[in-house]
Amino acid sequence: MADSSSPLEVHCPNCKAMLPDEAVLCVACGYHLKEGLHVANITRPDADVGQASSHNPYRSPSSAPSSRVRPFALIPLFTINGRITRLQWWTVQLVWFFAMAVLGGLMENAFVPEWFGVLTFWICIWPVFAAQIKRWHDINKSGLWCFINLIPCVGPLWALIELGFQRGTKGPNGYGDDPIS
Repeated sequence: MADSSSPLEVHCPNCKAMLPDEAVLCVACGYHLKEGLHVANITRPDADVGQASSHNPYRSPSSAPSSRVRPFALIPLFTINGRITRLQWWTVQLVWFFAMAVLGGLMENAFVPEWFGVLTFWICIWPVFAAQIKRWHDINKSGLWCFINLIPCVGPLWALIELGFQRGTKGPNGYGDDPIS
């Protein structure tokens, strides 16, 4: 027969970490169970009035994300929100160019059927389009500026100059935070 007096598991209401029965503070997230606040929101007696403590002495140290730019970090390729740097834009353009060159060579030598090449082209064009929208956002322009590419000769050249060589807006703009900061 099972023991019915086994204790129930206690979990933090904030992060759902398992806690001992008599716990007062969640060591995973710093949530004070009795006060219903994070330790960071509880004022210390030695702190200035109105100043909240941002240090949780019970939380294990964690490495903060680097504020440096990671130019080759994985770009969310299929979203059109936010901003990207010129280097990230150039990376997407060059990877797409070389992928299409390889695909074209495979199609020419009949290693890949034509329908597969056309389908792959249309699937792979979206990340290039999304990257272009994000670069327009970086220079504080609407993504509708992508339509400038439809103007023969002048449009693609204009887009190349603005997106590939012009520095984005310093600091946050209407489309998000500065990707360099």
